[in-house]
Amino acid sequence: MDTAPINKIAALKVKNCPVPNFCIASAVKRGPIIEPTAFVISNPVPTSRNDSVLILSLACAIFVFGNRYAPDQYEGLVPNSYKKDIDLYSRGGVVGTVNEQNQLIGACTKVRLLGYVCDSAGNIVNTRNWSLIQPKSLVRLKSSCSPLILCIGTSMNSGKSHAAAACCYALASMEKSVRAAKITGTAGLKDILLMNDCGADYIADFSYFGHPSTYLLKPDQLYNMFNTFNLKYGNNLKNYLVMEFADGIYQRETAMLLAMPEVRARIFKLVFCASDSSGVHGGIRYLKEKFDLVPDAISGLCSSSPLAIREIKTFTNTPVLESMEKDYKKICKILGVSEPKTNANFSLPQTECQNNETDQIIRI
Repeated sequence: MDTAPINKIAALKVKNCPVPNFCIASAVKRGPIIEPTAFVISNPVPTSRNDSVLILSLACAIFVFGNRYAPDQYEGLVPNSYKKDIDLYSRGGVVGTVNEQNQLIGACTKVRLLGYVCDSAGNIVNTRNWSLIQPKSLVRLKSSCSPLILCIGTSMNSGKSHAAAACCYALASMEKSVRAAKITGTAGLKDILLMNDCGADYIADFSYFGHPSTYLLKPDQLYNMFNTFNLKYGNNLKNYLVMEFADGIYQRETAMLLAMPEVRARIFKLVFCASDSSGVHGGIRYLKEKFDLVPDAISGLCSSSPLAIREIKTFTNTPVLESMEKDYKKICKILGVSEPKTNANFSLPQTECQNNETDQIIRI
């Protein structure tokens, strides 16, 4: 991910060898709009915009191999050997081989593999060898932990990112300093930039640790990312952490993290997102039975529907956090966050360096 060690690209290896992380490929059919990502070596992701580029036939670009789990779109896997033609199945530039596909969407773009990106010594580049987040200390007193607000949901597209963004907006409006992260999923800037736009001072996701995707990672790799972000940015009681786990509570990686006592013990407030009242009903029950967790708030797509909210109130007293709510005080009341003691005029959160926070993470 860090371009410093790999600025000098000396050669391409176009031969049968274990699949690396980076590849140079050419589009062989007209494809969808995709985002530029951090995996373009010569031009890292712009952090102030969420640009998209159109990939035309015969265009060449640098992509990254990664697995993908997306019930609404594709399941994609990294091939275990060299393949001439591969699939572009993520707007973030992640490629591999499609294993399963949702019947309601079209085929993904095909790209032709031209070679692997190498460093000046001829070694194949892999982003997992570099991490942008390095905490100064691996030990911290429990009493110094920042409150963690965790957003989870029934599935992808259930409204988790907007719920997380609403939390960032409310906390920042209350003059709190916010650090936000998406711990699982497939690489893409949209969600964490939304949190940044809504007031998070520091943002990150799994790609900051060199992973283009978290699908099929081992439990220790998942926890390492969670814990490293927590150690780096959760070191001040005055600050708040807002985290999102992608996909749903039945999904492999999300379920692994929720099953970890260390993760559950860090939760200050749990926001559960669903598309409808049935999802809320089943999700509340499953969270209690499987993980011994009780949501502190209900949010997601259902929170934008007055009728869905009316249905939800027939079976639970859990407050509904409306992700489109403009009154930040209502959101903060649900989150258990009090107003500042002073009556000073609203100002944007200050980006002070505190404890081991030496850099503002605003880029991949």
